[in-house]
Amino acid sequence: MIRQVGQLYWDDEITDITEDYIRSQTREEVLLPLYDEAVRHFEEIEKKTYDEENPYDYEWIKRDYQVPYFADLVFRCRNALFGVLFCRVENGEISFINDPNLFEEASIRYNFIPCLLPFSKNNKIRNMAGDEWKLIDFSNYLNNKKITPVIPNDYTSSKPVEESFYEIYSTAIHVLVDHLANEENITQFLINSYPGIEPAICYMDGNNEFSWMMVRINGDDSVNQEIVNSLFRVGKGQLATLTFTNEDKKKNRIYRGDTARVRVSLREFTLSDD
Repeated sequence: MIRQVGQLYWDDEITDITEDYIRSQTREEVLLPLYDEAVRHFEEIEKKTYDEENPYDYEWIKRDYQVPYFADLVFRCRNALFGVLFCRVENGEISFINDPNLFEEASIRYNFIPCLLPFSKNNKIRNMAGDEWKLIDFSNYLNNKKITPVIPNDYTSSKPVEESFYEIYSTAIHVLVDHLANEENITQFLINSYPGIEPAICYMDGNNEFSWMMVRINGDDSVNQEIVNSLFRVGKGQLATLTFTNEDKKKNRIYRGDTARVRVSLREFTLSDD
């Protein structure tokens, strides 16, 4: 069944979120101040640990407010991926702002380490973990109510770890946004890199017309025509298909932190598509 909130669509056989979950996340006045504080916090750590001869291998996968989403922040440290869920702390008790169950399921599906970042009522990060990262082990707290710090370096190794579908899909969206910004001078975007949510990218084109883009990776060019037709009511659309290969040109073997090659193909949708 196709579901809709606003101009977002998804097939509930692919993505198991609900309309109520999306509505519960639509609280910019609550979440945006936390994003500003959290991003500033992690960027300060990155600056302190950066060394030109031995650079700190740290990369943002998601750092901005998107609705819906299973995590508030996602970043990579060397070969480990970390998802961060914001939470509130009052009288020593942690309460969740967003759905912890969806967060836990996504951590398994996309192979990331689930963490909590606690905030006080005045939107300041609480250091309950006792180290500079201030991250808490989500699973240990959820299951045992214990505060255990997560220090990203402790979770990394030299072992090659293959990127999940989510990581490659997110990279594809970043590639397309960079292309639109650099080649078509687009300056404002609405993006959502949650797999299964359509469209992935919305923007105003050079003629000031609303445009949208569906994104597919590594050989998949399937679309739901019912969703395409619905989106045509608000603007024109494209299908972007991207193929990623590693340096040995072996498809579907992209490892965290490695350089990948990408090939992009764009196709305009028409209402006559069946």
